[in-house]
Amino acid sequence: MLITRNKKLLSFVTSAAMALTITMSVIPVSALDAVNKPFDVVATINGDTKTQMGLTWFTNPGSANSVLQVIEGNNKTASDFTGGVLKEYTDTKSALNNIAYDTNVTKSYEDHKALATGLKPNTTYSYRVGNDTDGWSEIGTFTTAMQENSSFNFIYLTDTQAQNTSQFGISKNTIHQAITKVPSAKFILEPGDLIETSTTGGREWEWEQYFSTNQDVFYNIPFAPAIGNHDNNNNWNFSNHFNTASLPSGMTAAKPGTVYSFEYGNALFMVLNYEVYNSSSDLDAMANWMKSVASSSNKKWKIAVFHKAMYTGSGSHQSDSDAKIIRGKFAPLFDELHIDMAIQGHDHIYEVIGPVKNSKLVSGEVSGVTSDTAIDPKGNGKKGGTFDVTQGTLYFLNGAAGSKFYYPRSESEMNAAQSSTRY
Repeated sequence: MLITRNKKLLSFVTSAAMALTITMSVIPVSALDAVNKPFDVVATINGDTKTQMGLTWFTNPGSANSVLQVIEGNNKTASDFTGGVLKEYTDTKSALNNIAYDTNVTKSYEDHKALATGLKPNTTYSYRVGNDTDGWSEIGTFTTAMQENSSFNFIYLTDTQAQNTSQFGISKNTIHQAITKVPSAKFILEPGDLIETSTTGGREWEWEQYFSTNQDVFYNIPFAPAIGNHDNNNNWNFSNHFNTASLPSGMTAAKPGTVYSFEYGNALFMVLNYEVYNSSSDLDAMANWMKSVASSSNKKWKIAVFHKAMYTGSGSHQSDSDAKIIRGKFAPLFDELHIDMAIQGHDHIYEVIGPVKNSKLVSGEVSGVTSDTAIDPKGNGKKGGTFDVTQGTLYFLNGAAGSKFYYPRSESEMNAAQSSTRY
């Protein structure tokens, strides 16, 4: 699939009886992790992608203050962090007491965040977090953005949304397959519903499983998440686990770190939080922030990232009351700011809608789309195509990275829903 604007192209990679023997073994104490060794380690995009990176990690209660150590280069070992040109950043530590871990089970944690600054563009760094007393994390790497506006790859997946071991196995496989297929990806973009349980207190067990099944990935590629309805709860699990930029001025209902922007190459990404759909003041503040960010950026491509889809042919979400509020507020703004692409989640199908302007398809801007009988023998499945977004926004939904899938409406059903629930 190619998306064009002013004849410039942006490409995305989308797609008998058996004897049982049990052997008991004893693991030596020296091989066990220290009780306060960092876990749930993740690097998140925070601010200038060329010169800084946000890190978050958890420890059990009672740990000493941790630090983030960063050193230029790849394939580093622990001995490399004892000398040489080493950058060290002190953490900000928060106590998370009696967090809902599982049904009728609570646990306490310490949440650590640090921001690496003063880095060099287009440079690979090795890092570790922790301290000599409680132990150090494994050594991870990240690469800062290039100075110039050159092309780049990133991975876009959404709705891993797992709640048990089997489902986490599926999401793990999806994420690792993505890394295998796009090894040059600069970051992972996931617009929401990383986990399943969205009750008042959430379920920290699911977050631990999300990180532990993918920790090898998160050690070596930065993450850019958006909050989904399943991630939104009173324990602020999402905000606790990611070190993204501060909320825009005037947003008070949104969880911390759920609205932020960043530039990479020649693209501006604006990550939105539609979970505040029932707060008109937050929606106004977010809209004003978008205008300010878009007007101050000289990047060619403007990309909005959010969970709840604004246009969709899936299930009943097109008719949801929150979807109508969001469309009414932001569809005209997307037209005004000329948002080239909207990267969505929530609806668990693969679809490409647009370009759209004034809530209508822009005619004559799509070419090269062909029927795919392997998907649908009747020809309803499509593949390929070039989309010129000069006059509108392309709304893109990349299915689901977990085990939960929806079914698309027919074209006539979607048209009927759209005409009756536009705003």
